[in-house]
Amino acid sequence: MTGGVLRPTSGVLRGQWVIDELGPWATFAGIVPPRFAAYARIFHPAGGQALSFDTGTASWTDPVRLRWSEVAAREGTVMHPLAQWDSLVGDYVRPLGDRAGFQYDEPALGALDVDSLAAVAAVLAAHTSTPDDCLAALWEGHGEVWGGVATVAFVAVGEIASGVAAPVEPEPVVPPFLDAAAGGRLHLPERDSLLFELDVRTLAEPGWGERSGWTSRSRTLTPQCLWPEDRAWFLASEIDFDSTLVGGSEKLIADLLALDGTGAIEILRLPAGVDLSSTGDLVNPPPYRS
Repeated sequence: MTGGVLRPTSGVLRGQWVIDELGPWATFAGIVPPRFAAYARIFHPAGGQALSFDTGTASWTDPVRLRWSEVAAREGTVMHPLAQWDSLVGDYVRPLGDRAGFQYDEPALGALDVDSLAAVAAVLAAHTSTPDDCLAALWEGHGEVWGGVATVAFVAVGEIASGVAAPVEPEPVVPPFLDAAAGGRLHLPERDSLLFELDVRTLAEPGWGERSGWTSRSRTLTPQCLWPEDRAWFLASEIDFDSTLVGGSEKLIADLLALDGTGAIEILRLPAGVDLSSTGDLVNPPPYRS
């Protein structure tokens, strides 16, 4: 264990190679530099719970974490490397009002959850000669970077007609993010980012978010991009994507795929240059929503 933290750095030129090698924005090569022997896609977990009513009173089962393959099995669709969430859930319609049914919580966008990242980081550390010299990029658009903006939360069940709402306090500014912002930006395509140094093994340790100042009142942020100084691999959680991409050696990808069998993550191998847009799932029919 390193007991380390993520440290703001002004050495943004250390990320220039990423900018130089990335392809057009919103393409596969625009997310992960197309230099690696193998690639994989880590699917951000979804969630779900059953909703029921008894004489007008709503009740829920405890939320459960769901793999995309479990959702596909429930909905009669096909899980595959290019699956898109909306196509995977097929004709599912979220129950509203006083109608019982199963509710899905969609996978998180732009963030690999802390537990999944911990499992992945332990494998990444074994596939670089510089585990103690890695860089992490964080999109500057997160609310915690500048203090956030107040939002409004609506009661989801039972009070829909009344429109009951409650203000949500903005997240406070986090000093490490201000320090990183003062050091300049890494100008990734359409994603200006703050840059941090770290030992990648830190991400496998509980509490790294609190020690680094990446844990706010509501969540722990995780990097949008992560790579070692020796450029042996690259991990990217694009802000608008509900999965994380990794490029590296064949052995690295094989070791990450082995994590799927342990239940730590859900991951499938990808060929380079594939279409991961919302229309890229050619196996499942396009979603229909009324």
